Amino acid sequence: MEKLEILFNNVLNTSYKLRKAHPTKFDGLGFWQPIKKILEPLDLYTASKWKTISKSKTRKIMLLPEYTIDGYETKTINEQNHFAIQQVRIPIKDKPNIKKIIQIALNIGQYKGSIAHTKTHTKKHSNTYTYVNFIKLDEFILHKDIVKLSTYLTNDIMANINDYLQMKNKK
Repeated sequence: MEKLEILFNNVLNTSYKLRKAHPTKFDGLGFWQPIKKILEPLDLYTASKWKTISKSKTRKIMLLPEYTIDGYETKTINEQNHFAIQQVRIPIKDKPNIKKIIQIALNIGQYKGSIAHTKTHTKKHSNTYTYVNFIKLDEFILHKDIVKLSTYLTNDIMANINDYLQMKNKK
């Protein structure tokens, strides 16, 4: 397994575990910031392209309501939908660098953790889950790009992020 796959899986699994265990208290953005900072120096290195996600799948996901606004004009995020949308919006809007690839892992983990915590799935949400259901890095980028990008993940970078994830897992 390549370093990028290991990192992708570790971030996905940790964010899943933390979101599932602390559905209302887990601060995904706060969790992400140290990882993002470690990966930012690698932003110049990108995969050749994102793999194409089917238009029908993209459309179904992008049509999910991400926010609601009540009569008092208070905007509230629908986190489950936001995590699903990010999995297709990032490949549409951003370059396939390591940081954005790992951000997708974060969103997959949070999405799965929020779904796992939801005790009563509505039929609509169950259907949403079946078409969002991404789980592997190679659904987003080519294997040759996984190999190439892994060469930029030094042992120090891997250790720093994995130490951070282990520390978060213990809380």
